[in-house]
Amino acid sequence: MLVNKNTFNIKSKITDDWGNGHRLEIDIEALRLAPGWELEIDVPEDYNVRGIYGAELIDKSGKTYISGMSWNQTLSKGDNIEVVLVIDEGDSSHLDPIEPKFVYGNSKPTKTKPTKTTKNKLSATSSITEDWNGGYKLELDINAQASAKNWSLDFELPYEISAAYGVDLINNGNCSYTIKGQNNQATLNKGQTISSVFIVQDGGGEATTPNFGSSNLVFEPKPKPVIVKE
Repeated sequence: MLVNKNTFNIKSKITDDWGNGHRLEIDIEALRLAPGWELEIDVPEDYNVRGIYGAELIDKSGKTYISGMSWNQTLSKGDNIEVVLVIDEGDSSHLDPIEPKFVYGNSKPTKTKPTKTTKNKLSATSSITEDWNGGYKLELDINAQASAKNWSLDFELPYEISAAYGVDLINNGNCSYTIKGQNNQATLNKGQTISSVFIVQDGGGEATTPNFGSSNLVFEPKPKPVIVKE
């Protein structure tokens, strides 16, 4: 996930200057859930990042990114990490060191392209009802504010869901999940509420509720016209 200005609070400073290179500290605070985060950095042309600690360095399509490692690949709201870069200054070593620029993704919400369907809203409320060492029980109530046929709901959670009751659960990977209605609850009538339970393995982390973002849109296809042949 390429972060935007609403995802991270970032502070950076040069802590050591060796003449031909320098050490840069980057303090990152997550302002919201950031699964599989990537942060693009832009350094002067003569510079070369020869070492990184606390994150990974990725080069793709001519751009340089820092991203999380196995232990900090997903950051929850309020998490803080420190990343250190060791940078060679090349032919610019006679100049004062320059801090990198951080290139953010679009901070505006992504708009769903219009489709030939009727948009309806689902509302969802969640609560943590039990919390134990290594996991917790999460209850989710879903209410249909309009008729919803073959509904689905996407959300993000930084932990593994080991069991789900009351809905069908799909693990999309990268902390992304989709739930769908089971059997006669695949279609919800206006005003109908269903309840589901999830068992979440947090490995001793802080119990958190799902992040639905703008995904709580469901679509009800229009019925095909019946053509009567004479």
